[in-house]
Amino acid sequence: MTNKQTNYELSRPIVPGESIQEALTTLGMTPQDLAVETGQESDYVINVLAGTAAITPDFAEALASVLQVPAKFWLAYEDQYQRLQKAMH
Repeated sequence: MTNKQTNYELSRPIVPGESIQEALTTLGMTPQDLAVETGQESDYVINVLAGTAAITPDFAEALASVLQVPAKFWLAYEDQYQRLQKAMH
């Protein structure tokens, strides 16, 4: 048996909001529902989903309670996305 590792290169960094949107779809929630559940403005949530606003520590904590994914995951995801964006430009 061979243990072969395959490396994948992304053509673009994946916006954390894309993963959040997938989770919302699975849960049957809208961005507006997420805004209410997290206590954030709808515009902010929509901008996070679009990748035009960063995930803040407060929003990461609120996401953790709604999506059951640790806040540190969302913050690390955002940090990685921002670093990759800068590296591409």
